[in-house]
Amino acid sequence: MPKLWKALATLGLLVLQFWPAFERSSPGIVRAILLIMTVTYGISLLFSSKLPSRRRFGTAYLVFVGVSYFVAGILGLMPHWDLIEAWIWSLLISPYLLVSFFDQLIHRFPYTASRAPYHTMPVDEHHLLFSAAVVVVGIIAVVAAFAMAKSHRIAYRMWLVLLGL
Repeated sequence: MPKLWKALATLGLLVLQFWPAFERSSPGIVRAILLIMTVTYGISLLFSSKLPSRRRFGTAYLVFVGVSYFVAGILGLMPHWDLIEAWIWSLLISPYLLVSFFDQLIHRFPYTASRAPYHTMPVDEHHLLFSAAVVVVGIIAVVAAFAMAKSHRIAYRMWLVLLGL
């Protein structure tokens, strides 16, 4: 029964964060950190209380990150959601910047690296492929995080590969 009260308190805190008086009175960075902490704590309630709290919160944060990238990828696959997807990618660390950098290294364009056009999102026909790859990586991240909660060795290796990407 205590988990139910914790879940209700977490939902109450989420509702409070979107209350107009709270939104106007607090800085954006405080609201963002509080939102991430609240959602992470809510996700941690899904795991067994037998896990140490540091491990439970760490795994819950990995689930939060995986779901965030999954949502950004899904929005990229939907037609006419470009502005919302661009806004989400401005908040997340975009993997396309690294892809764009490697593209500059491989193709040897006629300008220097400081003047090369780097993009956080694909601006050409590779957009759907990029979004589909982000969806797949997001799903793998969430599955690996849940497997980490059950102490599966393969899950740790999957996250190591994801971090290497």
